Amino acid sequence: MDLSNMSVSDWRKIFKFKYVNGPKPRDSYAAITGYKDTSAVVEIPERIGNATVIEISENAFKDNKFVKRIILPETINRIFESAFENCTKLQDVVCGDQIEEIRWKAFKNCTALKTISLPSKIIQLSFATFEGCINLESVTFPQIYSYSGGDFEGCSRGTGPDRHPLRNHFGYGH
Repeated sequence: MDLSNMSVSDWRKIFKFKYVNGPKPRDSYAAITGYKDTSAVVEIPERIGNATVIEISENAFKDNKFVKRIILPETINRIFESAFENCTKLQDVVCGDQIEEIRWKAFKNCTALKTISLPSKIIQLSFATFEGCINLESVTFPQIYSYSGGDFEGCSRGTGPDRHPLRNHFGYGH
């Protein structure tokens, strides 16, 4: 799908979103606040109208029962609290490389989630980020500067920097 040719009204059929005004016009942006469609594969756009999409807001996809794959563009830099919590069909998340922060319970109880590669710019994972992701097999970690612990509670596959067999290869806590 060619995302660049979609109008704002086209995007309103798929997503709930808001425009956030910064102190200067160039600091304004768009945030995804909800999902209206039933497609299994969701590609978040880089832009909606003239605004760059830089965040997935709190509870944006929470309790969604359709989404299996999320593709985040390079423009996303934050994923807020419970953004994908209880998305029980979500198996795969493709992250753009600009994400710096994934907040509390962002992927909690995504029981079908198997893999995620965290981007190189990430500086913070908040508490319970992947709690209850019982099928999470692979998490690729860059150097994480703020790791709160407990992010992988209930992940029976042994993932997470605090108890993964390859924990010496994870760069966290610096």
